[in-house]
Amino acid sequence: MKTQKIKDELIAEAIQHREQDMLIKGEYWDGHKGCSVGCFVKTNDDPHEKLAERSGMPEFMHHLQDTIFEGLPGATRLKWSERFFKAAPVGLSHEQYDIQIKAPFLVFVLQSTLGTFDHEKFPDVKAAVDGSIALWQRDDIALVRKVAPVAGVSDGY
Repeated sequence: MKTQKIKDELIAEAIQHREQDMLIKGEYWDGHKGCSVGCFVKTNDDPHEKLAERSGMPEFMHHLQDTIFEGLPGATRLKWSERFFKAAPVGLSHEQYDIQIKAPFLVFVLQSTLGTFDHEKFPDVKAAVDGSIALWQRDDIALVRKVAPVAGVSDGY
């Protein structure tokens, strides 16, 4: 998040969206209502990118915001935007988001997959998951993110 002022504005707007019944699932913006991302930018054209520009947060955070919103049950979904922006740290660089938020989150997701398949039957999958976990646990993950696109690997944004 760029500043506390922007954070406060987004929280207030999230509350307004909920109170005015502007939130819908399955569509970014229909002209009157939208999802957890679309409501803030009122467009279907690159909504994650536009919200990232507005908030100062990396685009991956708004993809995560959107995905979680779409998967939540009704009453919980309606308060998701408020909760998301209240929890957002102020003043982090994109590298700090990678280190403090993205890497631990991806490690958690990857580790959670380890109990879902037979490691002996799928050793290559196990090796790939273990290797990915090791990559995201590296102390120099911010450097890896900068170098990976040069090597032809997408940075996930």
